[in-house]
Amino acid sequence: MLRTLLLAPLLVILPLGQAAALTTDDVRPYFVADAGMGYVDLGDAERDLDRIADDDDISGSTSTKNTSFAYILGIGWHIGPYVAIELNYFDLGEYDATFSADNNDALESVIDFSGFGARGIARWPLTESWSVDVGLGAAQMDTRLRREFKPGSSSSNGGAVERYSSTDVVMNASLGTQYRLSREWSLRAQYLYFNDVGDSSTGRDDIQVLTVGAQFFF
Repeated sequence: MLRTLLLAPLLVILPLGQAAALTTDDVRPYFVADAGMGYVDLGDAERDLDRIADDDDISGSTSTKNTSFAYILGIGWHIGPYVAIELNYFDLGEYDATFSADNNDALESVIDFSGFGARGIARWPLTESWSVDVGLGAAQMDTRLRREFKPGSSSSNGGAVERYSSTDVVMNASLGTQYRLSREWSLRAQYLYFNDVGDSSTGRDDIQVLTVGAQFFF
């Protein structure tokens, strides 16, 4: 994944040397809405739950929900036939890791990610309708972690809740394709990668998102 981030600036430059297949009519603002599926490994969350269980000498097993619905909204401007600047709101979903003890107690960590960012996007036209898009940007991401103890039916302890949050600026890269339906409408699909989101209190995660969406040109 690090290689993707390192190569992305080079890939952004490549379309600028292509023969013009798009016209200056494409130099205008647009609105975009994408929706799809996010994936997070949750390795730090699993390790934290296992560590807490080991400290309390509790036996059990950990399970995770690594996928979630995610969506992206944005406004953009084609500053040339091949290059666009896009401002986005990212809601990358909610994920959880749960340690289930042998005595039916459970410790659950629920993590969600959202934020705002800006991306530069380069378009590499394949035909008059199809193009390949490569993007590189930065986003200010909010990470929220809620860790809750859920007592089993035989436990007399009440449920305790801990909350942690972090805000940090992270790099993201994207690769996608776009199909022009008309002068006003385009369909697009993209893969996005967010690097090292979170901090030591919430855990650090790489987030991968696969979306499909539509663009409306003003």
